[in-house]
Amino acid sequence: MSKKHEIGTVSSALIRIAMASDLTWDESVAAMGLACKALANAAAQEGDGTIEKCLALARKRFDEAFSQNVQIDVVAQPNITKH
Repeated sequence: MSKKHEIGTVSSALIRIAMASDLTWDESVAAMGLACKALANAAAQEGDGTIEKCLALARKRFDEAFSQNVQIDVVAQPNITKH
């Protein structure tokens, strides 16, 4: 499986989890941001760099993801609420 495909698989799983939760879409985005920070902290603890470098890379990747074109194949469920 290619890295691009694996990233898509993980992203889809995160979306399904968020849609099944009682969180609004913006609360789900906040949760994903916290997850990014937690992954960076874990990477630093595992020796992948200093906490500052890992956090900077996490932010960079998060920003890079926003620059990507996205195709929506998910049908919104009624429990996704507006902000």
